[in-house]
Amino acid sequence: MAEQEGLWAEIPNESVKSLRGSLKSMPKSIARGARRDLRHVGDAIIAEQKGILDGSLPGKVVASGKEFHTIHYKSGTTRVVTRTRYAALARAGKDSSGAMRAGIGAGLRTRIVAGKTRSGLNIQTTSSRMPPGKEWMPQTWQKKRFRHPVFNGGGWASQAGQPYFFAPVIKGRNDMVRRMNTIIDDAMKEASK
Repeated sequence: MAEQEGLWAEIPNESVKSLRGSLKSMPKSIARGARRDLRHVGDAIIAEQKGILDGSLPGKVVASGKEFHTIHYKSGTTRVVTRTRYAALARAGKDSSGAMRAGIGAGLRTRIVAGKTRSGLNIQTTSSRMPPGKEWMPQTWQKKRFRHPVFNGGGWASQAGQPYFFAPVIKGRNDMVRRMNTIIDDAMKEASK
């Protein structure tokens, strides 16, 4: 199996599995309409993700100190872990063209999975619409903070990301499952007439 590209979230739904066999026996016009409606069931989540991407750019991130955490193991040993603490600052630079964020938004997809082992709705982002050399950004931009080389050759810098992917999926999950079930029930009723 090919490795999954980009970020993805799958919302399992067993009624999609039952629809898989029923679509073959339904009249083609009903089956086509059900498939079309199911493809658009995740549009509200994708619109919210694009809204986050279209929002204001995150500010600058700087290291503000160190934190020390003690980890206690069951064996009785302890270990001190040092973590860097970061502070967010206001954005100081000029606004960018937005091509990278537009590419991330254009790569968001909804797909219905109705296989033998998995069934449900798959929301994912791909790097197919990213500018050249930025194919890795859909995953990186989701992080709260990431590091990148400074473009004038001066080492590395920390930058704030813009978590855009998982919060809208979690927030809209129940509504999406409800709409999926309604579409499936309507198609079954229409086919049984």
